[in-house]
Amino acid sequence: MNLKTIFCASFLTAFALGAILQAKPVRDAFAGQTFTLAHPLGKCELRVKHDSAYEATYASEGLYWHNEGAYRVTPGGIALEPNLCADSKGGVQVSCAATLGRAECGYRDDNGSLYYTRFFACRSADNRRVLGVDGDEPDMILFPVEEFKVKPGAARAHKGVPVVTMGLAHGYTTSDVKIREAPSVDAKALQYFISSFPDPTAKAMDYVPKGTQVTVIARTRETVQVGAWNNYWYLVSVGQVSEVWMFGEFVKLQ
Repeated sequence: MNLKTIFCASFLTAFALGAILQAKPVRDAFAGQTFTLAHPLGKCELRVKHDSAYEATYASEGLYWHNEGAYRVTPGGIALEPNLCADSKGGVQVSCAATLGRAECGYRDDNGSLYYTRFFACRSADNRRVLGVDGDEPDMILFPVEEFKVKPGAARAHKGVPVVTMGLAHGYTTSDVKIREAPSVDAKALQYFISSFPDPTAKAMDYVPKGTQVTVIARTRETVQVGAWNNYWYLVSVGQVSEVWMFGEFVKLQ
C-alpha cells in the first residue's frame, strides 16, 4: 500500500468519524426529551426516544389522536414519519391527515413573546388544523421550552401597547369587573362565559364575577387614573378568553 493510498484511507476514516461525532450531538439534543403543550382543555405531548422512535399524542375536548413512528435528524431539527396513526393510544387506526402525521420539528426563538422565548415547533405536512383550531399557523404545534419562560419584568409590546410581563401570575377578582379589548374604559367590553371551555350553552355575562381566578400575563408600563383609582391595566386570561384587559384595582395577586 503506497503513501497516497494510506493518506486517502486515513482522510476518509477521519472524515467519516468527524461526521459521526458531529451528528451525535444533534441526535442527543432531542433523544430522550418529552415536549408538552398543556392548556385548560387538554394536552399535546411529543416523546422523542433514544432509538430514533417517537410518540405524539393529543387529547382535548372533542379531539384525540396518536402517532407512533421514526424520526430522522435534519439540518433544522428532526423529521417525523409515522407508521401508526390512531384516534387515541391503543385506539382505532385513522388517516394520518386527522393526526399530526408527517412533520418537521425544530427550535424557534421568539424574543417578543409574552410567554416563552423558545419553542420546539412542529409543522404538520398532513393536517392543516392539527389541534382543531384556527389561527395564524393552524398546522403548527408550538411546544414551550420551560427553561426559556419569560420572567416577570420583561419589557414587551402587545398589539402596540407597551407592557411589562408578569410571569403568568395567578390572582382573583375582588369585585365584579368588566373585561375589555384594550386598556381603556372607552374600549369595547367583552362578554364573560362561566364555562372554562367553548360551550354554546354557557351563560354569557357582562362582567367577571367577584372571586374568579385569573392568570395575569402582563400589565401596562404606567398606571392609569380611572375614577378614584390609580392602577395598572392587566392583560389576563380568564374563562374561555385570553389576552383581554382588566383594571388592576379589582385584581388581587396571589
